[in-house]
Amino acid sequence: MYRLPPANVMSYSAERGTVQRRTYWAIPQKTTSRSLKETVEEADALLGEAVAEELVSDVPVGVFLSGGIDSSLVATYATKASPHMKSFCADFVGWSGSELEDSRIVATHLDTVHNVCSIDRLSSVLTNRETEREFFQVWDEPLGDPAILPTWKLSKLTREHVTVALSGDGGDEMFAGYTPYAQVQATLRRKIAWYVESSRRKLGLGREWPDACESDCEFYQFLHCPSFSRTELTCLFPDWQRDIDEAVPGRLFNDIIDRNAAPFRRWQLVDMQT
Repeated sequence: MYRLPPANVMSYSAERGTVQRRTYWAIPQKTTSRSLKETVEEADALLGEAVAEELVSDVPVGVFLSGGIDSSLVATYATKASPHMKSFCADFVGWSGSELEDSRIVATHLDTVHNVCSIDRLSSVLTNRETEREFFQVWDEPLGDPAILPTWKLSKLTREHVTVALSGDGGDEMFAGYTPYAQVQATLRRKIAWYVESSRRKLGLGREWPDACESDCEFYQFLHCPSFSRTELTCLFPDWQRDIDEAVPGRLFNDIIDRNAAPFRRWQLVDMQT
C-alpha cells in the first residue's frame, strides 16, 4: 500500500483497466530577483488573497492564534476580511514558555473573540479506552509529533464554536523560520566534515545512518529530523529487510533538490517536500 505523493492525482480507466498518475502542481524551481519593497508588496498581496479564499465557506470559520509570527499573520489577514473573528489558543498550564499572553496581545490588537484551551499534565493523559479510540481515529495516518495531543485538545474546543479553523502551519517552511537553517551554515569546519564523511562513504566506511550527511542537505535533515540506522530499521521491521537493504542514502534529495540552488532554498525544498 502506498500513498500518493503531494500534489498528485490518480485516475483509473474502467474501459482500459489502467491507472494513471499525474502531478498537478510543483514548487517552482526558478527563482527571481527583486527589491525588498517589491517582495514585501507581493507577499502581502498573495497572503491576503490566500487567506480570503479560505474564508469562503458555508460554515463558521475561526483561526488558531498562538501569538507567533505565522498564526498572527494569518489572523491579521483573516480579520481584515471578516472582523471580530473567533480565535483559539492552547495554554500549557504551569509552563514558563506558554504563549497565552502573546496570543492575548494579538487578539486584543485584532479585536478577535479569543478562546483559551487550558492543557495541563492531567488533561494530556489518555485516561481510558474510549478516549484512546477517539484520539487515534481522528488521524489519517500515524504521526510521531507529540504536538498532535494538544492540537487534538484545542480542536475539540474549537469545534464547539466553529467548524473550520485556519492555522499558521507552513510558515516556517515558506519563510525559512526553522532554527536548524542557522545551525548548518557552511562554515569551514562543516565543509571539512562533509568532505570527510563523503570520502568515508565512497570507501564504504560511512557511519551507519540512512542519510549520513554526504551533503549539506543530508546534514540539515539529520539535524532537523534524526533517522534510524539500518540496524535499527531491521530490528523494527524485519519483514522489510529487502527494502532496507535497497535504501540509497541521498536518493530522496537527488530527486527533489536543485544542487545549484542557494542552501536556504534547498533546505526549504527538503522541508516542504518531505
